[in-house]
Amino acid sequence: MTKIILRYAAILVFTIAVSLWYAYHGSQVSAQVVTFNTGQVSCAGTVTVLLTQSQQRTGLLITNPGTVAVYIGNTTVATTTGAYLSGGASISIPTKDAVSCISSGASQTVTYLQTYGTF
Repeated sequence: MTKIILRYAAILVFTIAVSLWYAYHGSQVSAQVVTFNTGQVSCAGTVTVLLTQSQQRTGLLITNPGTVAVYIGNTTVATTTGAYLSGGASISIPTKDAVSCISSGASQTVTYLQTYGTF
């Protein structure tokens, strides 16, 4: 699982770097420091906060390593309105807002990797 998280971290960091390059194309881009942290949250049949709001967050990758589908969204997420995340799937969300999850069945642990840094 560590290799999968590191692979997605590398993809996320590369995507952020390319986006920054396009945003500042034509001007000098200064060096940046990007750090990250990881964690796990158990999503159940009720809305569970995955991560609280963070103005320092620059990227977020959520992975469902299990077999039970979960739904990702804001604090009012529901199984009818959330972004469907099947078992084994990942989703990258460029948000500073709080992110929540809910499952339509049994409890399912999801993992996250968030980046943050100084630009």
